[in-house]
Amino acid sequence: MEDPVAVSFSTFDRIAAAELVNPQPLQDDAEQRHRIEQFLLRTGRPLPRVVVLGRKLALVCRQIEQLGGAAVGVDGGTNVIALARHQYPGGEFVQGDLRRLPVESNAFDGAWTSTVLAHIPRASVVEAMTSVHSALRPGGCCTCGCRWARVKGLNRPRTAWCIARAGTPSSSARR
Repeated sequence: MEDPVAVSFSTFDRIAAAELVNPQPLQDDAEQRHRIEQFLLRTGRPLPRVVVLGRKLALVCRQIEQLGGAAVGVDGGTNVIALARHQYPGGEFVQGDLRRLPVESNAFDGAWTSTVLAHIPRASVVEAMTSVHSALRPGGCCTCGCRWARVKGLNRPRTAWCIARAGTPSSSARR
């Protein structure tokens, strides 16, 4: 059986390949920028270092750096990484599986996961979150977004956001 995570991310990689043919300039998203700014403040660090996973790598990394942080974008797709490097040439982007992040342990003050966790089967969520947790310094923050289905009366789907703080590895519970 094919890995469902690989199938999902290959779909996004095909979309990125199509966007590479006719790349569009990054469009700043004021609502997202505000969420990122609030997230960076929650890290409690003057110059937070953040690992960015999932959608809009170039835009999120650029916004983090414009707001005074440092960012490393990670995605499994070759074309996603190529598109991010094209859209934000000054950014740092690494190809890798988010279940086994190709970054140093205890190196980040925060992890911005966007809605990427919605594309991971339940059986792999613990592995992915363990990988994210190991990348965070004790006390680091992780933000996760989860899309809600269209609700009667709303013109667009809504995204619920959650920010969690990592404890020291010995105090973390795995369920």
